[in-house]
Amino acid sequence: MPYILLVILWITWCTLHSALISLTVTNMFQKKFPNTFHFYRIVYNLLAVASLLPILLYASSLKGEPIIAWSGAWQIIPLLLGLTALFFFVAGARRYDLPQFLGLRPFPLGLPLIPDSDVEVPAAVGYRLTVTAEPLASGSVQIMGPA
Repeated sequence: MPYILLVILWITWCTLHSALISLTVTNMFQKKFPNTFHFYRIVYNLLAVASLLPILLYASSLKGEPIIAWSGAWQIIPLLLGLTALFFFVAGARRYDLPQFLGLRPFPLGLPLIPDSDVEVPAAVGYRLTVTAEPLASGSVQIMGPA
């Protein structure tokens, strides 16, 4: 039963997190609050972290055996996932303007989140950075996966 609650909490958090950054919701907030909309991203990120902390605390309070116990040659899997996550953190930091992405600097209206960049990244990585709007989140999932 405690894991069902954890699954429900994660699904709810992910759904709300995605909905609040959707174009429909952000456009609505931009129309309703045109003079303060430039604070939206920082408030969004602060709310995301603040609402994630109780879920992480609840998850860490659950005692039990790991779902997957990496042993023998399989111990390479968490290492590879961690290295891949690190790569996406670095590639995302080079591709995105992180102060804007985090909401620390106002994002100019009408500009795409991924600007044309002269940073060279392999095609598959560029595709993933484009499809995955948040490489930091993608990297975080890869780090949490084998934990």
